[in-house]
Amino acid sequence: MIFYFAGAEIPSHRRLLTDENVPHVGMSYMELRRRVKFSKPWLINDHYTPDQSVMLDSGCHTLNRTGVEVTHEEIQDIADHYDAFVEQNLDRVQAYTEFDALPMGRDWIEDRRQHLDPDKAIVVWHEDWGIDVLKQMADQFPYIAVGQATCGDRDIIPLLRSISRSIRLHGMGFSSPPLMLSAN
Repeated sequence: MIFYFAGAEIPSHRRLLTDENVPHVGMSYMELRRRVKFSKPWLINDHYTPDQSVMLDSGCHTLNRTGVEVTHEEIQDIADHYDAFVEQNLDRVQAYTEFDALPMGRDWIEDRRQHLDPDKAIVVWHEDWGIDVLKQMADQFPYIAVGQATCGDRDIIPLLRSISRSIRLHGMGFSSPPLMLSAN
């Protein structure tokens, strides 16, 4: 089990994580986007030590919340820039999450999966898609993200244990030690 310490897109957090020799750090593209204008290429190599393993999260949860008003055109522009950002930094990230913007619809998200790097991409399962979709994803993809909230409402831990025998699971936002240990 690897723990990625998130928030490394914030310079003060990044310095703290580096000073404490934290080997696995996570950064959010959407949070970085709020801080950086991207007027020049933003390269992970320029901001992290070579010994740090970086996990890149698209940060789409910010677009997926109720009440967020972003047009489909804006989301498409952000998704295109995220794709370019991933491509620019692919050699430096350990893994990255797909751009799972729910306002664009599940078909849009699934269509984009054909362009993902099979060795580094993490596809994201959303609870309202249902357990059958999770099982289908486990048959298709080697790395799947599941949110902590999906484990709280119903007991899918046995299913997660079962599918984790053949794929890797990423617990998004997991902060409950008992839940982390039970899913292992």
